Amino acid sequence: MEKTLGSGKADLTQEQGGRDYPAMRLGETYLLLAESLLRQGKVAEATDAMNAVRRRAAFPGKQAAMEITPAQMTMEFLMEERARELTGEQVRWLDLKRWNVLVERVKLHNAQAAPNIKDFHVLRPIPQNQIDRAEGGASGFPQNQDTKLNFAVQTSRVFET
Repeated sequence: MEKTLGSGKADLTQEQGGRDYPAMRLGETYLLLAESLLRQGKVAEATDAMNAVRRRAAFPGKQAAMEITPAQMTMEFLMEERARELTGEQVRWLDLKRWNVLVERVKLHNAQAAPNIKDFHVLRPIPQNQIDRAEGGASGFPQNQDTKLNFAVQTSRVFET
């Protein structure tokens, strides 16, 4: 993906690079605002926030064609727009988990992962060194249930939805 390839790299195999990584972009801020407003029932304001993102992404002279109406501003539309706008920015799993639709969406939209996705995939395993450092060890700070052995085996193709 070109937006993550640093200009100082000789090719895609070079791991080191000097390109800064944007932790959050203005487009994501507008999408979070749209989501918050939509959840509050302020559909017109949510639509305005969404249209700010869509106008910015439009070809010159085509901004009006990218705008949506309040009737189109649904949670489903917002989920899809976040997928388009934030592709490759490592937020999709977090979004799907936050919306409580991770397992459902993987089963609907990822044929390769659908047979492997399980309810425990909404949890990440706690690093063993964190458990070891906790007072009481594993009994005081237990691993997330079902992630111990199953997680590494079944996640290779699950989160690309």
